[in-house]
Amino acid sequence: LNPNRDELHYNYAVLMSAQNRMPEAAGAYRRALELNPAHAEANNNLGYLLARQRRYTVPLRFPGVRAPRPLFRG
Repeated sequence: LNPNRDELHYNYAVLMSAQNRMPEAAGAYRRALELNPAHAEANNNLGYLLARQRRYTVPLRFPGVRAPRPLFRG
């Protein structure tokens, strides 16, 4: 197994989530996103995991990925 493959870390995170081991899952999702910032499922699942923990203020920053511009301005 190649430890530098994003899918390896993503699959491990899914397994940890299924076993309710959220700290390990979050770490594995983050590692998958470090390796591949465009991994949509890892990004979505990490956001869902953090929302379930009511951790709404955790900043998610990924190198090389720009934040989208807001659709509406107040």
